Amino acid sequence: MQIYEGEVVVDIGSGGGIDVFLSANKVKASGKVIGIDMTEKMLEKARTNAVNSRYTNVEFKKGDI
Repeated sequence: MQIYEGEVVVDIGSGGGIDVFLSANKVKASGKVIGIDMTEKMLEKARTNAVNSRYTNVEFKKGDI
């Protein structure tokens, strides 16, 4: 599947966020990527990774898969 600039992408089971970050590079600032995971530990890790890597077009939410 292709991901284009400006799109909104949802990653279910995002874990630490690597696929979210790869997608964020493709959608650029005009798009957004939402990562969903069911554990607080992974959400904390992903959020920390996003801050440390200066991603502003991503967010992480808790949800059951």
